[in-house]
Amino acid sequence: RFENDLARRAACVAMMLENGDRRIENTFTEQDEHDALVYFSEVKAVCLNRTLVITEKGFFGLAPLITRPGDVACVIVGVDVPFILRPHGEARLFKILGESYIHGVMEGQLKGMVERNEVVEQSVVIC
Repeated sequence: RFENDLARRAACVAMMLENGDRRIENTFTEQDEHDALVYFSEVKAVCLNRTLVITEKGFFGLAPLITRPGDVACVIVGVDVPFILRPHGEARLFKILGESYIHGVMEGQLKGMVERNEVVEQSVVIC
């Protein structure tokens, strides 16, 4: 049910943006439009100062706006969300840019990826 509601809200937002101030009453109810505006507001809040990224491994997500090619997406042991790090000077020295959302990077998936040598586990220094 949630996915259907989400898809309907997204479709309503798209139609509202395309139609501007004109009502879209033939397709969506006032409640649909209200829910879509709430959804759109939440999406804007999540995406504020974020940029779309794609990792070398093909994962995609949202990262801090200052993220650039060469930055590293990582999961820090004991932390719930991935972070973006920027190499700084010597090997294994990084600056932390901020948290991110990388679709498909969850604890269980990463363990399997480490076991298959698809990603590496290493110690780093964050400055």
